This record gives sequence, C-alpha cells and structure tokens, in this order.
Amino acid sequence: MAEDKIFERLKEGLRPYRRLMAQASETIIRQDISSYPVFIAHQLHDVQIGIPLVEYKEGKTIWGVHASTLEELTAKGVIAPDKVEQFQSVFKNPERFFCIFLVDEKGGHFAFMPATDSML
Repeated sequence: MAEDKIFERLKEGLRPYRRLMAQASETIIRQDISSYPVFIAHQLHDVQIGIPLVEYKEGKTIWGVHASTLEELTAKGVIAPDKVEQFQSVFKNPERFFCIFLVDEKGGHFAFMPATDSML
C-alpha cells in the first residue's frame, strides 16, 4: 500500500482519539516532561515505547496509540542523538499538529497530523 494511503487511513483511524491525544500532548508540555510530544501509532501487539493511550485489538480498534516524547525516542535509539536538532527544526506546533511515529512490521515513519478537522 502506498505511503500516502497509509497516512490517510491513519488520519481517519485516529479521528476518534484526537481529544485524548490533545489532552496527553497538553499534559506532556504543561508538566515540563517535554516540549516534543510524539504519538506512536501501530497495529502491533507488543510496542515497548511510550505510555499506552489506546490498545490495539484486532477487529476492535484499528490503531494502537502510545504517548511518548522526543527524549524517550532518543533514549531508546529511535532517533539518533546527532539527529535531535534536525528533528526539533521540523517539529510543528503541538497545539495544531500531532507528531505521529507510525510503526509497522517494516519499520517506522514520522508524519504530522492536523489536530482538528478544521485543519484537514
């Protein structure tokens, strides 16, 4: 499946969870945990990154969602330390966009998803 089709399915699949994701993002920032919240979206059963917000269950939920941060992704080797500044330079306003790390059996891809329907 083409990458753009996957991200379209992802945007649609995460629509019911945007309020939950917005609350998690706000909490991460407000509590000075990180200025760079990242959401792990997956269709796997055993994801060891972040705090689960929505558990993936085949046939019941299309996507699992975990809340994480740039710092955790760096500590776990997902983002190389020498790429942190580059990541920060492309990171979009977390009040307007969710940073999504889409994980599948082939690896991971970053994308930014509008936080509201008005931005779609």
